[in-house]
Amino acid sequence: PVLPQAATLIPYLSPLRTILYTSPTTTLFCIPLALGFESSSIAADTQIIDSPSEIVLVVLTMLFIATLVFVLLLSEYWLVDATSSLALSVAGMVEELITVGRGLFFFSESLDLMNVIGFVVCQAGILMYVKLRYDKGGSGDDDDEDDGRRRIG
Repeated sequence: PVLPQAATLIPYLSPLRTILYTSPTTTLFCIPLALGFESSSIAADTQIIDSPSEIVLVVLTMLFIATLVFVLLLSEYWLVDATSSLALSVAGMVEELITVGRGLFFFSESLDLMNVIGFVVCQAGILMYVKLRYDKGGSGDDDDEDDGRRRIG
């Protein structure tokens, strides 16, 4: 496909650099929203914390969760870089199906006919995607060609 001149000038960014460049903006955008929506809850919760050890526990828990989010985000960028955004969407659908299955198994959730039909359609779509992907020799999307961008990170 013919790309506009501006599209060929966009440099390739590694997943780690992408996170490095987008994290400050995301933080600056999300902190005011979080404080606006959660300020009353934060104020009520700070009165419950009695000892410095509880503060340390809260901070360590938040750091652990932040580390897990970072690893998840980095793995998603790597997946998109290695395959395609469609593969990430299919993987997300598999994750949703696993979550529904766990809810059915562990919490004895019930499904109506429409839920079952949706569940079957999702599974069929995932199976068709995998079959088509491997029938093409694992090449995936046709737009994975080199589009003139150079890797800088």
